Amino acid sequence: MATFCITCGLQLSDEATSKACAHCKRRREREYYARSSRRRLNMRRTYVLRTYGVSLEQLEKLLFEQVGTCAICLTPWKACVPAKMTLYESTFLNHLCVDHNHATGAVRGLLCNACNTALGLFCDDPGRLQRAITYLAIEP
Repeated sequence: MATFCITCGLQLSDEATSKACAHCKRRREREYYARSSRRRLNMRRTYVLRTYGVSLEQLEKLLFEQVGTCAICLTPWKACVPAKMTLYESTFLNHLCVDHNHATGAVRGLLCNACNTALGLFCDDPGRLQRAITYLAIEP
């Protein structure tokens, strides 16, 4: 017996375990995410903990210790170009990147997208960065 999506009426495959097609299910999840600030906060907490091994509260404390600025260029986080686009809200995590040691995973600080990209392009190599500083100090 054929089964159909309860939302749009599209015929579902025989292996379907849901009563809605994948398209309708994704649309319903997006709508729920847009309406639910609590769900967005929980997803942000889970992502930060899983990715960096720190809590959202620890990152907020780090931001406070950095006086609300990028750890390198000292630009206030609200003035930094957003590294991540969002439709629903703007938090410091949309404007600042969590900088971490790729070998150990330890969080070093919060950086604007430009400073974080620069460190990445220098491959987190202090010697390479020092040579760049020396190069910039040379008068033409």
